[in-house]
Amino acid sequence: MNIKSLLLGSAAALVAVTGARAADAVVVIPEPEPVEYVRVCDVYGTGYFYIPGTETCLRLSGYYRYEIRYWPGTAADPVAGIPATEEGYYKYARFAPSFTAKSETEWGTLTGHATLYFNWTGQPPAVGYGTAVSLDHMYIELAGVRLGKGDSPYSRFLGYGTSNINDGAYGYQNTAELSYTYTGGNGFSAIIAAIEDQDDTDWAPDVEGGVNFVQGWGSAGAIFGYDESDGSWGGKFVVRVAPADLPVSGSLHVFYSGVNGTPGSYTILDPAGARTEWSVLGGVQVVFSPMLDVDLTAQWFDTGEWAFAGGLDIRPFANSRLRIRPEITYNTVGAGTTGGLIRFQSDY
Repeated sequence: MNIKSLLLGSAAALVAVTGARAADAVVVIPEPEPVEYVRVCDVYGTGYFYIPGTETCLRLSGYYRYEIRYWPGTAADPVAGIPATEEGYYKYARFAPSFTAKSETEWGTLTGHATLYFNWTGQPPAVGYGTAVSLDHMYIELAGVRLGKGDSPYSRFLGYGTSNINDGAYGYQNTAELSYTYTGGNGFSAIIAAIEDQDDTDWAPDVEGGVNFVQGWGSAGAIFGYDESDGSWGGKFVVRVAPADLPVSGSLHVFYSGVNGTPGSYTILDPAGARTEWSVLGGVQVVFSPMLDVDLTAQWFDTGEWAFAGGLDIRPFANSRLRIRPEITYNTVGAGTTGGLIRFQSDY
């Protein structure tokens, strides 16, 4: 065997061994796992998305708020033991995140909702400021049945007060409830509710019930509430007018509070804190442009007192969630009291 043949044979053997080892060293790269991106859920309106891996839709919303209020000060009341308060400006800040989850069941849409308040507040005549976290709303709702905590049906079912921040006295309360809402055809709805009595913890709840009728021109309805521990009751009739082709809307609320018992959950108090039997609350909103509303409120009490509020709702940027709301208030108690505030709020 000559040298040439030996070299060629060695080279061939080396190539064969190297090729075998290269084949053994091949790394198999696995297929990447499919990525499940967040999908928009448009079944329940804007802002919802599917929680990955589920058919539950979640919506995150809320607002940031900063507010400055003017307090005119009050004289001392030695009989009631109330000290005088000084004139001043008090600031308020709030972060309010909301979480709403919806999904479909054999009985209809299952809804879970919660709203938290992170507050920084100053309240006359307190010195300094305090912080607090509270659960403003938390409820579960299915097939018209709601169980949880929030604004009572007496507060919300016919709509709240007027379009001002100082929107009147209308029996507002936030408490626990078990309620059923019937929604029929032609704009008719009705509600019946057992409400947590905030004055005691026995088994007997307060009771609320009402009806409402909504049409293209607005709505009309009535609701009643009975305070079990106090033995008092109240009722209100509300008409709202909001023509689709006009920039003006308004509301009229007529309240009656039973005279039995002491002031309870459904009693309307005048600006001086006196109990009333009858009261009338009215509000008007005028939309001058997509960036400016004017809001006016007036409330009469059968004690002879009046309360007024007037303000602007300013949205300084097109398609922006920023709102600036200056407002002035006046009531006829004593020689008359004037107050005011300005609120800055960014929604998301």
